[in-house]
This record gives sequence, structure tokens and C-alpha cells, in this order.
Amino acid sequence: VSINGQTGEGENPGDNEGEGDPGNTEDFSISMMDLYREVTTGSVDAGSKTYNGVTFTFEQNGGNNMPKYYWNKNDAYKAVRMYALNKMTIQSDNKIEKVVLICNDASGSDLYNGNKTATVTAGTLDWADDNKTVTINDVNGNVVELVNQHTANSGGVQLRIHDIKIYYAK
Repeated sequence: VSINGQTGEGENPGDNEGEGDPGNTEDFSISMMDLYREVTTGSVDAGSKTYNGVTFTFEQNGGNNMPKYYWNKNDAYKAVRMYALNKMTIQSDNKIEKVVLICNDASGSDLYNGNKTATVTAGTLDWADDNKTVTINDVNGNVVELVNQHTANSGGVQLRIHDIKIYYAK
């Protein structure tokens, strides 16, 4: 498992507190391929996973399809796919300031950074010009929910999450 750029068991998020600029250093970072490391082929319903005091819960939430983790031979394509209306809840033991989602690269004209109509229960959403980074700013709480809101229960832009970085309130 990779946390804060280090690999191995037993590492704790936040070990790098006090190093560098705290506004630019995540306190917790996890790749979806590490979170779903038991999946070595195909796909599985994403469901709920807890790691180091952070719980990630993915729900169908009225969409046609359940969010799924897809394994791929190429690590760059291993991601949790959130479809129209799917919901992700992040709950932490620590107060969250912001969350950064790193999505799969665009494929031609197909983007994988979610619908611009997506909603959050806390904070605001910002889509970076790179078309693969989505930031939830100003969370200021232990729980944040993101819904890949769409006008129908299918279609729209998938949110294919490759990595999640969490910045805690200082």
C-alpha cells in the first residue's frame, strides 16, 4: 500500500506533518488499486472499504449501475467507476479540509472526471483544466458525500477515480 509516497504495512497518514508546505501536502493518499488490491482480474462492486481511519462508501443511489472497481493490466486504468447518480461518501476520524480526486486520463473526446452537475454535501467542487483532477474544497467536517448528479439514471460523464488525496484541517 502506498501512503504519502511510502510503501509498506503499518504506515500512518499524517507522518509527514510539519514537512514542507502543509497546504500542498496531503495527509492521506490512496490509490484505488491499493484499496482493492485483492482484485486481480475483472471488476467488483465498489461497496465500502476502510483504511487507516478513513471509510470510502460507494452506492448506486438511483443510478442504473452500481459503482465498480475495474482491474486492468495497465495500472493507469485501475479505477473505481462512478456512473450517473452514483454516490461516494468519505468519512474520516479526522476533520477533512479538502479532497482531491485524480481521475483516469481522457480517452479521445471521452472525459472521466464526472458530470459538471455533480454535487457535494460539504464544500465546493472544482474541475482542473487538466480534465483529470476534481477537488472538493472547504469540506470542514469528518464526512463528505459526492453524487455524480445527472439528468437521467444513465449516461453523462463517468467519474473514474484512480487516486484520492485527503488534506486534514490544521
